[in-house]
Amino acid sequence: MSAYFVSAVGTGVGKTFTTCALLHAAMRHGRSVQAYKPIISGWNAADETSDTAHIIAASGNSQTVDETSPWRFAAPLSPHRAAALEGKTLDMHALIDWSHTRAQQAGLTLIEGVGGVMVPLTDTHTTLDWMEALGLPIILVTGSYLGCISHTLTALQVLHARGLRVAALVMSESDGSSVTLDEAMTGLAPFIKDIPLRLAQPRVSSWRDATMIHALEL
Repeated sequence: MSAYFVSAVGTGVGKTFTTCALLHAAMRHGRSVQAYKPIISGWNAADETSDTAHIIAASGNSQTVDETSPWRFAAPLSPHRAAALEGKTLDMHALIDWSHTRAQQAGLTLIEGVGGVMVPLTDTHTTLDWMEALGLPIILVTGSYLGCISHTLTALQVLHARGLRVAALVMSESDGSSVTLDEAMTGLAPFIKDIPLRLAQPRVSSWRDATMIHALEL
C-alpha cells in the first residue's frame, strides 16, 4: 500500500497530465493502482477533455465520474467560490475522511489536488490544510515558464512549514516559454537536492508518451 498527493505550484502546469502518466505507467507494469481528483471546478459533464475525463481514460475507463471526482462545481473558479455560487460549502471533514479511505487501499493510490498548494477550498481552509490532514508524501508539479523557480520555492517553503514531505518534483515543459526546460531545471536544481526524485518532462502529445514521468519509481 502506498499513496501520494499530487499537487502543483499553480493551475495549468501539468498536474493531471502527471497523474495520468503515472497511472498509465503503473497499469502497464501490472500494478494495482487508482487515481482520483476529488474536487473539480469548471465541471461540464459533456466535456471529454476535463481533468476527470482524462483520469478516467487513463484508468482504462475502470472508474465512474462519481468515484473519481465526487465534488464537482460548474464555475471555473476556486472551489470556495464555485461552491458558494451553487449555495454550497465544501465539507472538509467529509473530504478528508473520503481521501483517508482511498489512501488506505491496496496498491498505489494517487490523490490529485485542485490548482496550487494554497487554493481556497472553503472560506477558512486551503488545499494545504487538506494535504496536512492527510499527511501523504507529495508529488509537486511545476512548469518551465519564466518565474517557475520562485513559484516552486514558495510552494516548497509552505509545504515544509507544514511538515509535509515532497517525494518527487516534476517539471513539465511549459508551452511557449521564453525559458528552455533545461535552463529552468538547471536554475532550480541547487534548491531541490533534498527531494529524492526530480525530473524534467519535455512536451509530448499524450501522457501515454511521457517517458520521463513513466520512469518515476514510486
